[in-house]
Amino acid sequence: MRRTLTFGYVSGIPLKLQLNWFLTAALVTWSLSVGYLPQSIPDRTAELYWVYGSITAIFFFASVLAHELGHAVVSVSEGVQVRSITLFIFGGVAHIAREPSTPRSEFRIVAAGPFASLFLAASFYLAGLLTASFHPDSSTLSFYLAQVNFILAVFNLIPGFPLDGGRILRSILWSIKGDFAIATRWARNIGVLLAAGAIIGGVVMMFFGYILNGIWIAFIGWYLSRTAKESYQQSMKYMPWSGRRVKVNPRNLASFIVRSEPQNFRAAVVRVEAVRHSPAPALPSGFASETFAKNDENVQ
Repeated sequence: MRRTLTFGYVSGIPLKLQLNWFLTAALVTWSLSVGYLPQSIPDRTAELYWVYGSITAIFFFASVLAHELGHAVVSVSEGVQVRSITLFIFGGVAHIAREPSTPRSEFRIVAAGPFASLFLAASFYLAGLLTASFHPDSSTLSFYLAQVNFILAVFNLIPGFPLDGGRILRSILWSIKGDFAIATRWARNIGVLLAAGAIIGGVVMMFFGYILNGIWIAFIGWYLSRTAKESYQQSMKYMPWSGRRVKVNPRNLASFIVRSEPQNFRAAVVRVEAVRHSPAPALPSGFASETFAKNDENVQ
């Protein structure tokens, strides 16, 4: 498990940093201070470039955090617990306790992140316009942050699972097909195809001499491919049942619950007693379903 540092809380939600985030923070600050800012704001001192670079980097990562907080706020409003928000080398992620129960709920939760980034993009762009006449340096930094937030929103809307766009696609497919598993499988496959395209594109860029950019794009493609497969498995493990009724054999229910929820053995005994005379007990939303699917003897 990757090591993290907790640096704060928002409405009881822990805010964490993976240790690899510090590498990204250093690279962003350095690239701004010695590359972008000297070209965009010439004739300033090296010290001032580093001050500007550090301030801009703070707003950069605050924007990533705001994107994830957008997910978190709507998730809580939809009744889905948020365990934590973590910033890492590639951005950020809001860890939710379970999958949303309905396509509409998932759409709202997922769309909130890009919406927050687009709102910030518009806000920074307006700030750049307002400060252009009396503080051009601040205007330049604001326009940069507007561009960053716009790119963050657009990139996340790429329909490649598990990016926001891929999850939005899944919610639409889920609504059309009425089957969470099929929608997730299709979204996963599209995500893997897009990731493979990124890897191939990165290799082609390296072939034409764009070595660093090619390596970075290919690496992102590899990462997206890996996370698409991992997220698919996780989604299947916690597939929402939304209170569906299924026929369960009470004699086998205890062993099923122990395998799927070993920490709740006592609850399993209580559930068996509660459903002994019920031919169709309801499984709660968020109930682990991977074990359920693999234990057909529990279903009559």
